[in-house]
Amino acid sequence: MTLQAKLDERMKLVTAAREILDAAPTSGLTADEETKYNAMDADIEALGTEIDAIRSVQEKRTKLSSIEDMISSEPAAAPAASRTATGDRHTRTQDRRHEFRAWLLAGATGETRAMEAGTNSEGGFSVGQEFNATIVETMDDLSVIRQLATVVQTSGDHNITVETSAGAGEWVDEEGGYTDTNPVFARVTLGAFKAAALVKVSEELLQDNVINLEAYLARTFARRLSVLEETAFASGDGSGKPTGLTAQVSGNNTAAAAVAAVTSDELLDVYYALGNSYRGQASWLANDGLMKLIRKLKDGDNQYLWQPGLQADTPDVLLGRPIYPQLGMPAATAGLIPLLFGDISYVTVADRGAMTLQRLNELYAGNGQVGFRLFKRTDMKLTSVDAFAKLTMAAS
Repeated sequence: MTLQAKLDERMKLVTAAREILDAAPTSGLTADEETKYNAMDADIEALGTEIDAIRSVQEKRTKLSSIEDMISSEPAAAPAASRTATGDRHTRTQDRRHEFRAWLLAGATGETRAMEAGTNSEGGFSVGQEFNATIVETMDDLSVIRQLATVVQTSGDHNITVETSAGAGEWVDEEGGYTDTNPVFARVTLGAFKAAALVKVSEELLQDNVINLEAYLARTFARRLSVLEETAFASGDGSGKPTGLTAQVSGNNTAAAAVAAVTSDELLDVYYALGNSYRGQASWLANDGLMKLIRKLKDGDNQYLWQPGLQADTPDVLLGRPIYPQLGMPAATAGLIPLLFGDISYVTVADRGAMTLQRLNELYAGNGQVGFRLFKRTDMKLTSVDAFAKLTMAAS
């Protein structure tokens, strides 16, 4: 079944599920209707997972095609006597790629190593451009916040200006005085928290060389680091990790209906808690459990607040703005914050230095394995306190 066919099938299930809810009396669904609705809801979730998987494959194919196009457009190597400086650089790049792959497979010596900051002790291999690009692109695909945030590269602590209070204009009489209504700014520092992941590979797999180890490691590291980062960016406590948006966002609304429930009116309160200048570019970030509750809600005109994305590469929509499931958001339960609404472009992610990969030859040798440990350093800050609003569940 094609991607569009799955999208169409998902839409049919959504329509059928809504018909069941629309026809239900005020007393609620019958046992049979509840069973039918739950089955449809499970199918909708399953199709959503399949659609995401197909999109991911399509994105990977597109990336590989672009790499193939780039390679095919490279000029043929010139004879040694007439090789240009560009050709020399290309050859050196190819040599580094071969060296890196040889190191992955066999721990070849002679490689250029990255050193631990502040010391001359042996660290790991400073990852190659292609390997680094694959990890970064895959993390961008998996991380909603990285996709939409402002991402910068830093070599040290990076200061950014944060608007803590917006200014305002005023009407002034002829020759009248001006009132100081400038915005208030503060400076915050983007530091560098270390995020690391470890992958173990059997000696036999390395010797047989039956998989593209470089691609496998890049994909695996990207997936693990994305989960780690996305969780911290959403709800990190700032202890050894970035402080999450749930802690940085000040504008708050409380769901008063119940400990684990939300109403359409409460979502509208969050929507309008955000200034109009931010709403046009804002997105929702929601815990999966809350997403399920939201999909059953209607507004005052009896229209569903949640709308499924109908085209490939388009997110679902809540109140006219994209809504993304966010694995790092807390659960929709007592006193927690399962929902954010804001303009994610006002989030700055700072990546410090290069990723570094270490090959652990001895640590897991007793189990016939070689370990690969990759680490990177990053931080995240919100640059406008007015750019987000959040929903806190009822305490009891």
